[in-house]
Amino acid sequence: MRRKKSAIPVVRCHRGLARLRLDGREFWLGRFGSREAVAKADRLIAEWLANGRRLPATLPVESATCEPSAPAAVAAVASPVVTSSAPAPATLPTEPEGTGLTVGELCELWLAWIKAERLVGKEARATSILFGARQAAAALRHHWSMRAADFGPRALYEVQAALVTEPCRPAGKRKKQGGKKSPPKYRTRKTVNDVVGRVRQLFKWAVGRELVPEGRIVALQQVAPLMPGQTTARDNPPKRPVSDKEFLAALQHLPPVLADLLRVVVLTGCRTGEACQLTRDCIDMKDEAWEWRPKTHKTAWRGHERVIFIGPRVQEILRPYIVKANGDAAFLFSPREAMVQLGYEEPSRRVRDHYDTDSARRAIVRACEAHGIPQWTPHRLRHTRLTNVRNEFGLDHAQAIGGQKSARVAEIYAAVSHEKAREVALRTG
Repeated sequence: MRRKKSAIPVVRCHRGLARLRLDGREFWLGRFGSREAVAKADRLIAEWLANGRRLPATLPVESATCEPSAPAAVAAVASPVVTSSAPAPATLPTEPEGTGLTVGELCELWLAWIKAERLVGKEARATSILFGARQAAAALRHHWSMRAADFGPRALYEVQAALVTEPCRPAGKRKKQGGKKSPPKYRTRKTVNDVVGRVRQLFKWAVGRELVPEGRIVALQQVAPLMPGQTTARDNPPKRPVSDKEFLAALQHLPPVLADLLRVVVLTGCRTGEACQLTRDCIDMKDEAWEWRPKTHKTAWRGHERVIFIGPRVQEILRPYIVKANGDAAFLFSPREAMVQLGYEEPSRRVRDHYDTDSARRAIVRACEAHGIPQWTPHRLRHTRLTNVRNEFGLDHAQAIGGQKSARVAEIYAAVSHEKAREVALRTG
């Protein structure tokens, strides 16, 4: 049964803008829900009806017929330009009660600000900051049309409940061995709390720019986080170090380039992403212990300096790759080299010039599944290194190797040795 068309055209919202379609043409009227947009829509529809449901030959000059790249408010936040020493005029909406500003428009402004301000000087890639902001915007999708000034604890509790009950990955997207469809995947309790915390960050940012009332953030802070045992959201088991047996068994079934990359990770305690981005110009080979300063790292935005010292065993692994590197800026661990080692002279498909954390993880999981090896991820190799250093040298050495500024963070990565506890129990218990 065909859907009956509306007798009167409807103004719709697209990225916070009011859009009206008449006779196959699009008219952009300004911010959705504003008085200006409503007045323009009424005037256009009235002229369209008066002309026999056809557009007149002459249209108002103020009506735009092409889609702008971004809302005016978004553009003002995304690229603020100050041309004089005098204070710049306010370009953001200054309505103290947030009148007319919806949650969806607030998300658009926030994402545009993050891309313009928080990612300055970084590579054009999706960082954890932007990924978390997109998660928060997606969690608010059921409340996009709601006025931002009306979003309170009850709405945030609804978002929290939806994050628990709605799957983050539906069933059947990936197939396991035997042709069985994978079950739906739900978020963990920690993930739910993280997303809710990012929603609070969104409104904290909005309060600082007077886009919503000041009391919104105080009210949203009253929403309690999910606690263990008080919710149906699952908890992941704590990450444990990878045993030497599991590590060596998986390396036998991986390309030599990727195996060497993982050896560098487990011997230096660096992050997998840092090893994937390793180039020759990052390494200072003057002293006996080489100094490796990654170009980008996780805590660079805090102003922390990251120095990784490379000992003789890792130097032996890296020397052949340093000699073969095509330039100082070339990545040492390249999937192209792995394809050549596997017998592919010219890869049949496009191959990247460096590994990333996801590609390394997928290769490890495939090798473990194919040969019956307990699965592990490259992130656990960092836990392995810091745990071994803590057991042999102490927590302060593990903190120095991991590059953490706080011993509390180092304790998360360096697991407590059960062997030492067993030894004390046998001697004194």
